[in-house]
Amino acid sequence: MQTLLLPHIFFLKNKKFDYNLTSLPGEGALFVPSYDSKIFVLGAVFKPGAYPFTTYYGVRQYLTLAGGANKLAKNRKIRIITSDGKTVKARNNTVISPGDTIVVPEKYLPPEGLLSLILGLTTSVLGVTTTVLTLTR
Repeated sequence: MQTLLLPHIFFLKNKKFDYNLTSLPGEGALFVPSYDSKIFVLGAVFKPGAYPFTTYYGVRQYLTLAGGANKLAKNRKIRIITSDGKTVKARNNTVISPGDTIVVPEKYLPPEGLLSLILGLTTSVLGVTTTVLTLTR
C-alpha cells in the first residue's frame, strides 16, 4: 500500500478540498498533514521546519523556536505566506494563523564577505599606487 503525501499549499491556493477524504479509491492512501496546527519557518534560520501553532506566539517567538535568524538573514524583509496563499510583510503585531509560513530571505553577501571585499580592494589600490610611484621615480 502506497501513501500519497500532499502539502497544504497545493490545496489552499485557489482550490477547494474536502478534508474529510481519508483514502483514495483502490490500494493507495491519502495523507494530508494537519496544516491547522503547524507554522512553517523557512529560509535563513538555524532550524527551519514545522512548529506547533500557539495562539500567543508572534513572528519573533516562531523565529526563536527555529533557532533564530542566522547572520545571512534579511531581518527587514521577513514575509509571511498565509494559509490561503497571500504574502504579507512581517511586523511585530502581525497575527500568525494556523498553516502560515514565515520566510526569512538571505543576504547575497555576508557581512564578513563585504569586509573582505573592501579590504581586498583597498589592498589592491594601495599596491597599484605603490608600484606606480616606485616606477615613476
